[in-house]
Amino acid sequence: MTKFVKYRLVDYVSGTSIEIIPSNNAIIPTLEGLTDVFLSLADGREFFIGTVSDSAVFDANNSIIELTQDQYFTEIQNELARRKSELADKVYVLASSKTQFITSKYHAAEIASGVYKSVEARAVSEVNAVVVASATATALASGAAAALVIANAAAAEPDAIQEVIDAAAAAAILATSTAATAVTAAAAIPENIFELIDVAAPNLSIEASARGISTVELANIISARFAYFTSAEANISGIRGKKCDAIYAITFDQNNPLECFSEFKTVLPVLDNNGQPILNDQGNPFTYGKYDITYGWSF
Repeated sequence: MTKFVKYRLVDYVSGTSIEIIPSNNAIIPTLEGLTDVFLSLADGREFFIGTVSDSAVFDANNSIIELTQDQYFTEIQNELARRKSELADKVYVLASSKTQFITSKYHAAEIASGVYKSVEARAVSEVNAVVVASATATALASGAAAALVIANAAAAEPDAIQEVIDAAAAAAILATSTAATAVTAAAAIPENIFELIDVAAPNLSIEASARGISTVELANIISARFAYFTSAEANISGIRGKKCDAIYAITFDQNNPLECFSEFKTVLPVLDNNGQPILNDQGNPFTYGKYDITYGWSF
């Protein structure tokens, strides 16, 4: 019958547990049939846990402790939780370093000012969109008016066949409607629209003036940079989440209790864009550790 043990190393000479007397010559205690040993740091100290034969001798006073099966399972689950938490913490630290790398060339004050700059840049973009709409509406109105003249002329042509006349009449109706809509839209644009840009982004207006460019140009520069940073951070955050999801998905199975520890050593093939393994010169697939936290980052 298999039994379960939890022990600390013992001194090579005296056989006394290092829990009692620290030793620089510590060894595994003599335990008959000792197998399936794993190191546990769950309670902050180094304990080894494994299985032994029915005839093994325990000594709780010497930190050689017999465990029940339930206690054995609990020890595995506690150590599994510790390893998962430790690895996930390392993922977060690595992700943070990736973000710091992206922002490393910027002073803290620049990063802090990026908040109000991005807000003002977006406000400029929204006001500028109205400016563009104004220009588009004006051009559309002019084009529609010209189309109306051409359509009326075509409809008045005595040699035109009926299909052309009908098409011209339809174009005239469309042109008239489009022109009216465009003129109405253009009329709704405030006359001081360009002044509103500086009102929407007072700080960017000052910076742009000092830089010698327009507020809209500066807003476009900031928006492009902000888009890069947010995209990069979203990518880093997504990879971090994917890795942590995989780590926390590792579960304990009492029918195969130590498999959860073996799972950390899982190796997978590197795949190409078509989902096929990439092979080396010997025809074997390149591989990576499923839980290798350094693999798969874009930055």
